Amino acid sequence: MKDICDKFIKEFENDILAAYRSRLLDNTFGDAVTYHVGSDDSHFVRLHAVVQSTDGAEEFQIVGAPDFFPIAEEDDLVSQITGAFELDEDEARARLTRAKLLR
Repeated sequence: MKDICDKFIKEFENDILAAYRSRLLDNTFGDAVTYHVGSDDSHFVRLHAVVQSTDGAEEFQIVGAPDFFPIAEEDDLVSQITGAFELDEDEARARLTRAKLLR
């Protein structure tokens, strides 16, 4: 299942970052904040921010960003994509097919 999450992240990471990065964190911490998209043991894909300071680093899950579940059934996966990004169903299916995520 990890490979499915990795394929999803590779295909949609830039979309997730563009749509859901935190303006508040960007404005407050500037270059000290970085973002990454990762999956957990439950196969959810989520956006996280890491803020670096002189005391170390703190990682935050961006709660305004949706949780993606790339191992969902095909129609649900397409709905996740069309609901999260400005993509129509055909484009969502095309990108999921390109990423080899549709069965």
